[in-house]
Amino acid sequence: MLKRVLTLVVITTAITLGAVLSPSGAANGETMCGDVNDNGSGDAVDAQLILMYDAGLVETLQSLPGSDVNSDAKVNSIDASLILQAEAGIIPWDSLTCP
Repeated sequence: MLKRVLTLVVITTAITLGAVLSPSGAANGETMCGDVNDNGSGDAVDAQLILMYDAGLVETLQSLPGSDVNSDAKVNSIDASLILQAEAGIIPWDSLTCP
């Protein structure tokens, strides 16, 4: 019984921390700025998808609103670079601004 309670506490804590520490929008069901594939986080895969879109290798992105992370009305390599910088901790996630 104690083992089940401890497991429940650990799982609840992990879920809570994940919601608190996740970049903006991911915890409340909104499209997160930088999350191109709508998996709940911005990462190198999202940057790669943007580069493929910019090169014309894919016709559309799952989350166009989450793709233009500098709000310049373009989805291009600059957006991919900013996502990679945020993922690496060089810039804060909240500095990304989607329209």
